[in-house]
Amino acid sequence: MTKSTYFPEMLERYQNLIKDGALTRNDSQILAIARLQGLLEQLKKNSEPAQEKLFNFFKFWRTPDNPLKGVYLYGDVGRGKTMLMDLFYKIAPIDNKRRVHFHNFMAETHERLFKIRNANISNQEPIRLIAEEIASETKLLCFDEFAVNDIADATILARLFSYLFSLGVIIVATSNVKPERLYEGGRNRDQFIPFIDILIENTQVIKIDGTDDYRMKHSAISQIYFVPADDFAKKSLDDLFYFLTENNEGIPSKIEIKGRIIHIPKAYKKIARFHFKDIIEQPLSAQDYLVITENFSAILIDNIVSLKSDQKNEARRLITLIDVLYENRSLLAISADAEPEKLYESNHGVESKEYRRTISRLSEMRTQIYLDDFLSRFTNLA
Repeated sequence: MTKSTYFPEMLERYQNLIKDGALTRNDSQILAIARLQGLLEQLKKNSEPAQEKLFNFFKFWRTPDNPLKGVYLYGDVGRGKTMLMDLFYKIAPIDNKRRVHFHNFMAETHERLFKIRNANISNQEPIRLIAEEIASETKLLCFDEFAVNDIADATILARLFSYLFSLGVIIVATSNVKPERLYEGGRNRDQFIPFIDILIENTQVIKIDGTDDYRMKHSAISQIYFVPADDFAKKSLDDLFYFLTENNEGIPSKIEIKGRIIHIPKAYKKIARFHFKDIIEQPLSAQDYLVITENFSAILIDNIVSLKSDQKNEARRLITLIDVLYENRSLLAISADAEPEKLYESNHGVESKEYRRTISRLSEMRTQIYLDDFLSRFTNLA
């Protein structure tokens, strides 16, 4: 019999993390593991059609007979949603699978749309063509941080995902909000509602509860976050830049994106240094931050100021930048007016809710585990 018949792979890996002290047992995580394990069993059955189906004595883990549905995990920041999805992704028995941050996926989708429209293919629906391209490349899409804040995204999601699901693409996603609250307060939200129904129909929606942010348990504050942004902080970032570049001063650089120029005040190979006004106060998009991250592995930012509650645009850019850097496991070193909890204090709006994720991610990005992982992958940065 297969190993998962008696001891599901995901549960085994989860219990190992608990034994190692990385996690504390959580009943809602166990439920999510059961649903993800069920999906794993269905994928195995589909990939090995000739293999005789094995009876699972544990009803809780039994694979349902209904058609394949994805899984949508939601809950507050730091509850282990991404960790669970990553456990699933690593052992999913399918070759054409992809894990991607939702920001990245939508940026790529708009790029595909731009190319198709420029090609003047007038006799076919562009969104369907994109869905067919995606379905030909992957059958399992795992999205981290599923969030909809852009009206350009909102207007195409219902059609795009209808096609993807009809073409047999399976979606596993993490989010901070339940499907019904996606794009909450957004412009023309009534046109977005059909997408919510499509998502609920094609995924198993599971809430991850808990009181502890598991990422916070590993906080080992390292000298990559300096408060306040004074002369000592500046010198510390100077020293870090010299260390990463092997004592090179760096020079001004620039990146061109679709005819627009992004200026980098100081760069050397894979290391870039910005001032707050250059990277947050400028009207940059998620796509811009993605391109910056593709070009630079380590980002240093001077003088991040505390944002007021009405500075929603700046808060949105900061949230997006941290998401992109975190997803790419980049190094981030900054000087700031305050600790992350005090950098943006607002009690209302989507940005206020999503900034809690930023706080959690900044905390993890300062841990020794995160930094050691970065250095192990980028030993030849300069």
